[in-house]
Parts: sequence; structure tokens; C-alpha cells
Amino acid sequence: LATAVANSERKKYHRRGMDFSRVQRSGVSAILRKGESVSCSPTIKRVRLEEVWRWSGRSTIFLDASCLVYGFDGARMAQVDYSKRVSVSGVAAGATSGVTGRFGEVALRHSGDVIENDKHEGRHTIDVSLRGLSDKVGALYFTLSAWTTALSQIIRPEVRCYDPDEKSA
Repeated sequence: LATAVANSERKKYHRRGMDFSRVQRSGVSAILRKGESVSCSPTIKRVRLEEVWRWSGRSTIFLDASCLVYGFDGARMAQVDYSKRVSVSGVAAGATSGVTGRFGEVALRHSGDVIENDKHEGRHTIDVSLRGLSDKVGALYFTLSAWTTALSQIIRPEVRCYDPDEKSA
């Protein structure tokens, strides 16, 4: 994560100390600052991240979504992304596709690249079963990165993170 932030700053996607308050004031995004948090229902069972991006021109460009899994000790345990789409329990050793984790559920599942070239649109979905996660998992980090281009070439990116079981979402 630290390397990704450093790369973002080096490529001038953001600058150190950048104030994101204008984005927050627009009402379309909530950006958390150090010490801030968002609460959810204590009975939440699943989390879904949906990402949509668009591009112009002939060549497909990619905005990637990943979920990085860390233990309570800060050690990286597993990840899911466009190329590694399933983690049974959130622990790398338990990441075999087609095998279920705790409570018969797969903990992390990534849709892979879903591309609609005729619309110049792509999407990723990451589903997390909190019950399926190993009890060794301490944190999940959702990341976005421009893989084939600069972020400035991505048109109207959208990210939504929510409880898919919550009917009012």
C-alpha cells in the first residue's frame, strides 16, 4: 500500500498534503481522513465493491480494483484482483478455486475484467463474505490503480462500496 501511494505521488496523480475537501463537498464521495471512520451494521455479512470506468479511443484501458488482506500483525496474507480471482479464506494457503472456506463460503471473489468494448466501458466487482474470512484476517484494503494508462485518461470512474444485503443501499 505504501508503494502504491508513493507511485501515485511520483506519477502526479496526487500530491503530498492534497486537500480532497472539494470532492467531499460535491456530495458524491466520502473520503475519510486519519482518525475518521464509517460505521456499518454489526450484523453485516457481506461487502461488495463495484468499480466502473470508461475510456475513449480504440485501445481498451484498465482501471484495476484489488482487495489486499492483512493479518493482525500487519503481514500481507492474500489478495484478489483481475488475475487472482478467488481466496477461500483470505489466507494465501487457502486460496484454491472451487473449495469453500468457513461456513461453506468463499471469502473473497473478484469478477475479473468485464469489458464492453462497444460501450468503451469496463467493470470489476469484488465480493467479500465476512463470515468466510479466516479469524487470522485483521484488515481488508480495497485499492484502485490505472494499469495501462494515466488516471487522467479514465473517463468518469465510479466506485461504490456497500452491503449488498441492505435493501436501502
